[in-house]
Amino acid sequence: MCIRDRYQRRVHGLTLNYVENILIVKEKLTKKNPGDAFLTDDGFSLGLAYFLKLLELNRRFEALHWFDEMSSGLQEETVRLTTERTKKKTTGAKNYKTNEEEQNMQAQLSLRRIRLQLEEFRMLHLNWEAAAILFREE
Repeated sequence: MCIRDRYQRRVHGLTLNYVENILIVKEKLTKKNPGDAFLTDDGFSLGLAYFLKLLELNRRFEALHWFDEMSSGLQEETVRLTTERTKKKTTGAKNYKTNEEEQNMQAQLSLRRIRLQLEEFRMLHLNWEAAAILFREE
């Protein structure tokens, strides 16, 4: 297996890991300095664009529509959680009040996490597109 194939397979995991790590860093940063901090990191997207160009994988990567697929997958998950949450409210099942509140809070946290991931994937996509411009041939 050549390095091109191995790298292309790892790009997906790398982007997922990047998004998770950037969310963790932002969360820690806002806990220490609420309201006064801003974080941006274009190093990963620049490195991704560089290596895709170096290994001549730009077209193959773009053909996968990776960022679009991740965005639509996260949006579908948001819709699923929202409808699931709505169904639980309308079923009229009488659980203990604390259990219902706990489930509602868990659903809210899950939706918030997915929305943050979606936002970070969009930012990564925009950063990658901007970085890819630097390595395009005319």
